Amino acid sequence: MWKQRMIRLGLGALLAFSLIGWDTPTQSNPVQAQGPATFDCTAVTEIPQQECEALVALYDSTDGANWYTNADWVQSATPCSWYGVTCGAAGHVTSLELDTNGLQGAIPPELGNLTELEVLVLSHNYLEGAIPGTLGNLGHVWLFDLELNDL
Repeated sequence: MWKQRMIRLGLGALLAFSLIGWDTPTQSNPVQAQGPATFDCTAVTEIPQQECEALVALYDSTDGANWYTNADWVQSATPCSWYGVTCGAAGHVTSLELDTNGLQGAIPPELGNLTELEVLVLSHNYLEGAIPGTLGNLGHVWLFDLELNDL
């Protein structure tokens, strides 16, 4: 008798949830992983193409689609409006601040092509591997913060 009441109560709750629009969990097909972002930097005019490609390489190598915040990244042809990117008046990326943003993977060597960069903050993420030697090309950096990663 008790089991029948519990079953009826459970079925009643499911019926009520379906009537008010709540979904019950269902088993879904697994989503296939997508490859790296495909973004055409040739359409970008506000920064040099090489700098755009460096930003896209960072997005691709650190699982940008799953960052906590990735507003406008590889979605708009204006990289200076991408979350964490700041550009100077001369049309170069001058700051890249993506700390505590869920970046996972390796720092791409292409970041060394951001030759006018002054601020690089990628701390408190899940970055791993070696720090690329090409970051030695960043001669204008005055703030370089990679702490609390797995580098």
